[in-house]
Amino acid sequence: MRTKDFIHDFIVKKAGTSAIARIKFSPHSDANHMKTIHWDYYQRLADLTNLLTFGCNFTDLGCESRRWPSLERLQQMEKDDRKRFRKAQMCCCSDCRISFGHLYVIPDSPEIIKMYARNFNEETGFWRMGKGCVLKRKYRSPVCLSARCGIPVKPEESGGFLLGILHKDQKFILGEYRRWTKNKNFNTMNQVINDLRKRIRKEIRDENRANSK
Repeated sequence: MRTKDFIHDFIVKKAGTSAIARIKFSPHSDANHMKTIHWDYYQRLADLTNLLTFGCNFTDLGCESRRWPSLERLQQMEKDDRKRFRKAQMCCCSDCRISFGHLYVIPDSPEIIKMYARNFNEETGFWRMGKGCVLKRKYRSPVCLSARCGIPVKPEESGGFLLGILHKDQKFILGEYRRWTKNKNFNTMNQVINDLRKRIRKEIRDENRANSK
């Protein structure tokens, strides 16, 4: 999609309507409209979700966690049926187009705005058949990053803790991390991110060892 059309249709035209929340350009992430965290920190936390298993595996027929008719049957469907089927195929990504990927604010950067526009499809948003979301995880919304199909989130584990703070502001994250770890020495976001990465990797190694026995 052209950047000019993207900005007009999804930031100006629909701003404030029930179809989509108002999109803002900001030097901070603003997931809850009033809570802020520097984009660098948010994107680094979002990148950590690459270490987690989300259960999303989109095949040529859509999300593999659902059962679908054959490709031959799909081709025989009426247009309206195919349209409804496509929405179901997208699973939890089905509202991507109308919600702008559940993003309420995007970085105030011309290059990043162009990237969003380039990857936005007028029918499926940032979702593509056989691929799922085409955005790098650091550019996705907290809503999208927190969806785990059929895989329970365990708040006491590092991965569960990570998903629980993606919507939060910097002050909350620091305080909650000190409480969760029972360590008052975490005073910067760099310390939190680096320690969280180590904890997640350790839990993955321990789980792999347990499964290999």
